[in-house]
Amino acid sequence: MLATKVIAMPEKVQPKINSLESALHEWEKAVGRENVITDTAKISYYENTTFKTSQSVSAILTPKNREEVQACVRIANEYKTPLYPVSKGYNWGYGSRVPAESGCVVISLERLNNITGYDEELAYITVEPGTTFRQVYDFLKEKNSNLIAPAIGSTSAASLIGNALERGVGQGIYADRFQHCCNMEVVLPNGEFIQTGFGNMENVHSKNIFKWGVGPTIDGLFSQSNFGIVTRMTFWLSRKPAYFQAIFYTIKNNDQLEKAVDALRQLKLEGTLTTASIISNSHRILSMKRQFPWAEVKDDNATLPQRYVDELEKNALKGAVWVGDDAIMAPTKAIGKARAKRVKQLLGAVVDDMIIINDRVARIGTMLWRPIKALTGVDLRELMYFFYNSTHLGIPMEKQLSVCYWRKKTPVPANIDIDRDKCGVISLTPSVPLQGSHVIKVMGIMENICRKYGFEPNLGLKTMSERHLICVPQIIYDRETPGQDKKAMDCYNEMLKTLTDEGYPPYRLGVQSMDKMTSTSSEYVQLVNILKSSIDPNNIISPGHYGIGS
Repeated sequence: MLATKVIAMPEKVQPKINSLESALHEWEKAVGRENVITDTAKISYYENTTFKTSQSVSAILTPKNREEVQACVRIANEYKTPLYPVSKGYNWGYGSRVPAESGCVVISLERLNNITGYDEELAYITVEPGTTFRQVYDFLKEKNSNLIAPAIGSTSAASLIGNALERGVGQGIYADRFQHCCNMEVVLPNGEFIQTGFGNMENVHSKNIFKWGVGPTIDGLFSQSNFGIVTRMTFWLSRKPAYFQAIFYTIKNNDQLEKAVDALRQLKLEGTLTTASIISNSHRILSMKRQFPWAEVKDDNATLPQRYVDELEKNALKGAVWVGDDAIMAPTKAIGKARAKRVKQLLGAVVDDMIIINDRVARIGTMLWRPIKALTGVDLRELMYFFYNSTHLGIPMEKQLSVCYWRKKTPVPANIDIDRDKCGVISLTPSVPLQGSHVIKVMGIMENICRKYGFEPNLGLKTMSERHLICVPQIIYDRETPGQDKKAMDCYNEMLKTLTDEGYPPYRLGVQSMDKMTSTSSEYVQLVNILKSSIDPNNIISPGHYGIGS
């Protein structure tokens, strides 16, 4: 039966006197005094991110379930006090927990951290917004599951739902996270809640395995938007392959990079490669291996002397300027070997050194790394580490986060928190066709602008599908060095404008640029504004998020 509940949209109301003070009192009754936070130090942390912002936070709410979220939203409407929902707040490089506009009360969903559904045979898991990537990995490991946990290139303490709603790119087969989810539970701006797809109907067995349901699909309205607060979502998971092979290769020049990207497209379109392919430049590899050599370079504003990059490329990368990381997933050994042969035929023909590692090669390489290094000059230990800890198989890895401490003068801590440690990180991820010519053009733009402002070109790319990829420049600096915040933001703004003008806008935005990126279609903007004003006439949920309701 179709649901018959009628949802009334809230009427636009005038703010009450002393609205914030009164709202805080009501929220204390709804969620408990200890879960309404006005402590200055805690609020200051929520106002801080990996680049300079000026937005203020009025308070922090930490409800424990969907019913308390609903109560918080109803009170926010009554007192016309805007809410800014965050899941875990690890939106590093894009704004962390900082709202798009000042004056919001942050509603943190970290206490909603339950895994509420799981099916091994149909390969899905249902979670709340406080559920982390690490939590899901540990859960599946405890279940001795044959499913691959979702993984990302950032911290495993991040939220699956938060990452998906920003349409973040993951690792492995289901890299496009939002493409592989369904049955969202959403608290609307009036405090009511809905479920999407077949979740809005009673007794439907396929609600967690079919995205669309019947009738108009509205899931997309709640990603990169401010139309509601998602309190539950189902994610589809891929199965662990019977035969897994890791691929590593090097590229010495841009001509080869262009050909390699075209080879990857062909391998993906034909189904030989199915995971998210990653290619990183030598600057990114270097910043994962060490920090900036401050002991030898005394100027806080100096760029890295080229000799350090040359030394890495010569000794560790055998002259390469790009390093590729991929995987072959196969149901049988025979199919895996056939796919490896095809990869060598297409990709191997246009890159330099390529090594394909299966379990047998990994065992031998682990035991014999010394004689192999003596004979070939190649140290296989790091490759073995990445084979046994492959994020393509859902294994959480924090090692790559050391990149964020590249320009810090203190060592990388065991407990990484780049907001707390004043690491400067600004991410920009232009959307690019999976064609070599486009990649070369975009990489050139990003490298030139980085160098213009005195930043090392920390560049990479990751495929999202058989036809599309994102390029990933990160502006890395030390926020404790005077003047660096402004210089980094100037660099970002020029890169954003140049790439957008050239037809490569970012696929997601940070809080600092949500007022800069708007559609050129007035009809599109008008429709979005109509939806916002109809669903949220009091502009309660995340005003200004992605420029909506600003």
